Amino acid sequence: MIVLLVAALAWWRASLSDQVTQVQETQAEYDATVIRVVDGDTVVADVQGLPVRVRLIGIDAPESVHPGEEVACAGPEATDQARELLRPGDAIGLSTDPSQDRHDRYQRLLAFLTMPDGRDFGAAMIEAGYAVEFTFARPHARQQEYRELERQAARAGVGMWGSCP
Repeated sequence: MIVLLVAALAWWRASLSDQVTQVQETQAEYDATVIRVVDGDTVVADVQGLPVRVRLIGIDAPESVHPGEEVACAGPEATDQARELLRPGDAIGLSTDPSQDRHDRYQRLLAFLTMPDGRDFGAAMIEAGYAVEFTFARPHARQQEYRELERQAARAGVGMWGSCP
């Protein structure tokens, strides 16, 4: 009897562990609508009827509105570029990356953003020279692509690469 109980407990723990792993490794996709652009790497979007702050995975744009920090060189221009690419009311796609946390320490959803024309917002910001590739704790799904785009933008001297020391 004890052997059966131990075997059942072991099976249950293994099953539970598999379920947790599946949930953590699942990529979530959301249809959303832009409410507003906060800066070059953060937007507020309507996701399933709720306003959600979204921090873009894989990019970091110069600061223009971070409390307690000075406005960075090209920060306002990065925000302007983001606002050119995304307008309130635009239908966008958001997708999480199973290698990343779902939310950051500010409780912003961490996601890649697909623009209305199907292009990757992060890639577009890096190509324009208004964001750099950013890896937080673990490599993200688009790390190599973003790093190559950053090298190309820096070589071309576009955006902040041509205007900031």
